[in-house]
Amino acid sequence: MKAPKLYYLDRDEFNRPDKYGNPMNWFDHMSPRLLVIVDILRFQWTTYKGRDARIIISPHPKAIGRQMGKGKLSDHNIDHWGEVNGIDIFPEFLSGVKDVEAFRDFAVLATATAIGFYPHWKPQAGFHIGCRPDRKPGDPALWGFIGRPQRLVSFNEALEAYT
Repeated sequence: MKAPKLYYLDRDEFNRPDKYGNPMNWFDHMSPRLLVIVDILRFQWTTYKGRDARIIISPHPKAIGRQMGKGKLSDHNIDHWGEVNGIDIFPEFLSGVKDVEAFRDFAVLATATAIGFYPHWKPQAGFHIGCRPDRKPGDPALWGFIGRPQRLVSFNEALEAYT
């Protein structure tokens, strides 16, 4: 499927290694819907925080696509879904509960159906944004991970842990 017209994302941002460590650009393997969601989020975040605020795709090697074999239900797993349905991102200038709630609301409006908040990621708090085929827009799966090692919690518990 042809990639949708995007205004704020660039193909070069999707360079991450494959499972063997080989260079790969995941852009053409992304869900077109997810690309549009993240593109919209970038616009919304910049409008909310100011023109210098961006959304950075996490530099972690597994932040975009993963090759985990069929049957592993991660939104990132191209082997299961045939495309990448999840991405990990850092909204710049995220500060405080109000910003986290605003970002979550922007993600819902952009039709994300998977929203995870990770207050203890480095170098800053971040989000998993996904488009799960088994969820409807407006009713996303919400969760968080806190601590080291990470522990799965509700979105609200992750929000409470964010300081």
